[in-house]
Amino acid sequence: MNPILKRFPKIDRIFSMAYYVLWLYPVYATCFIFNTLCYPDIAQCVYKATRGPLKSPALSFTRAIACEIHRAFIMGVYVILTSIISIIPYSDPIIIILMSWLYSFYCFEYRWVFEGKTISKEIKKLEQNAIYYLGFGLPFALITYSFPGLIGNGIWALLFPLFMVTALLSKIPTQASRKIPVFIIPSYICDRIEIMLSSKIG
Repeated sequence: MNPILKRFPKIDRIFSMAYYVLWLYPVYATCFIFNTLCYPDIAQCVYKATRGPLKSPALSFTRAIACEIHRAFIMGVYVILTSIISIIPYSDPIIIILMSWLYSFYCFEYRWVFEGKTISKEIKKLEQNAIYYLGFGLPFALITYSFPGLIGNGIWALLFPLFMVTALLSKIPTQASRKIPVFIIPSYICDRIEIMLSSKIG
């Protein structure tokens, strides 16, 4: 089969596309979604076993949706800005640093939510101990950044539960280090967008 495909490059490309579209991507997406659905259960079990009952405040459905949208806005803007910076030549060290903070945020987010912290408090917590969270997320970022595309994302999905559990069990330094406004630009952009939308709706 392989010699035939080599003789007909167009057929080879069609087979490759069919393999990716009909098999690899669906299996990859299914596994990724399944893993994502398992993360909250893992985090909740570990938190309850090590720190007791959850302290998350009871929010109304509307308030909970608003908080999630705000959180998604900030993270989305952060990722977009990181992607824009990645276009700049020789920006790899900056990207790894930004990814380290982002991955740390993802890993500690379950813990902060279970402790009843809002998104603004979560951001404040990370920025006040930015060096600690940079160090925490750096190994994760280096490992995933070293591999391309699907492989890197697959490794991320495998390693995330390990780092998430480590975040739940870790003892965060009580003495704040030098504050670094990691999320100042995403927060500002999101605030401006939300003000603009609310003024139009109102």
